[in-house]
Amino acid sequence: MPFVDVESPTTHTFLTEHAPELLLQHDIENLDVAHVRGPNRLLTRAIAGWAYSRTDEHGEPLYAGIRYVSRVGDFECWAVFDGAHVELDSTQDITVDDPALREVANLYHLSFGPMT
Repeated sequence: MPFVDVESPTTHTFLTEHAPELLLQHDIENLDVAHVRGPNRLLTRAIAGWAYSRTDEHGEPLYAGIRYVSRVGDFECWAVFDGAHVELDSTQDITVDDPALREVANLYHLSFGPMT
């Protein structure tokens, strides 16, 4: 099943056309990324709820989840809905000297204590 990319202008247009009542409840006529990343968490929760509740003619879910960018940093996030089939593609160990881990730790002024 596909994910709803709430960052995409195509999704904004689709939701503006297919879920106007949801948007009007939040005083929005034309959805855009500023709304999605804005402080109104009720809006983003409503969009996720809308996507979660969409089904096909057989009652099967249409979407596996939503993709969005964190509003506290430029981090890609994925919310996976209950019942979505997810397969593990690969794994990788993360060590304290991992450059990506260090980058995030530095961004949030985190430090590492003694490892046990």
